[in-house]
Amino acid sequence: MSDIEREIAAVNALAKFLADAKEVARLHGLAGMSVPGPVLRVLGPTLSATTRPRGDGIRRSDDPPIDRPDDWREDWLWVYPKDLNPSSLIRAILREKGAPVTVKAMIACVREHQPEAIVGSIYNVGPRLEAQQVITRSPEGWQLNDGAPAPVLYRGRAWGPASVFEKADLAAHRRSMIVDLLRSESDGLMIMQIMRKLRSMECRAPVNKELIQYDIEVMTGKVVRRRGNTRKWVLVEEGK
Repeated sequence: MSDIEREIAAVNALAKFLADAKEVARLHGLAGMSVPGPVLRVLGPTLSATTRPRGDGIRRSDDPPIDRPDDWREDWLWVYPKDLNPSSLIRAILREKGAPVTVKAMIACVREHQPEAIVGSIYNVGPRLEAQQVITRSPEGWQLNDGAPAPVLYRGRAWGPASVFEKADLAAHRRSMIVDLLRSESDGLMIMQIMRKLRSMECRAPVNKELIQYDIEVMTGKVVRRRGNTRKWVLVEEGK
């Protein structure tokens, strides 16, 4: 077999592989089942709306694809910077800067993501992180220590494994996924349904009935609401 024939065979094999993956997604959608994780990772945002089962939490076809950092790993999750714990956001900013950041500049950076952040609260994070040997404070500013865990800021999201986030950050990640689920399921979902779907989506944050009940309680009125007299929950704008 010549080199050209080998290249043609490789391209044809890839085309068949992608076609098979799309067929698996389509059949799972018709059966009302969640698309398997490996298939999602292969197809990602290329899945069309017709192959996605309702309520599977997959981003819709009219949503922009999520851009991942170059060093992204399969066990990474993302959190919106506006939802990050101040400690996590400051660590992420220091990682992004890669050099000492003055307190004044740090306050400005934090407020770019969290406009209502309190100056005193931002300042108080510094001594705590230094005591934990995460950062070093000097006349030049705050600097992340070598090897210290910190999320990666990339195109409007903070990325990393669960170990670089605080518990509150993981809760924010889980709540974002709950919102995505409810957005894709206009009829609403019950607590146990949300829990099963989050687990099938390989949610990187802890998932159990009690945590989801607390998430719903926190978001009730602002983000979610009960649908009539049922036990189902819907997004506020979809439950009017």
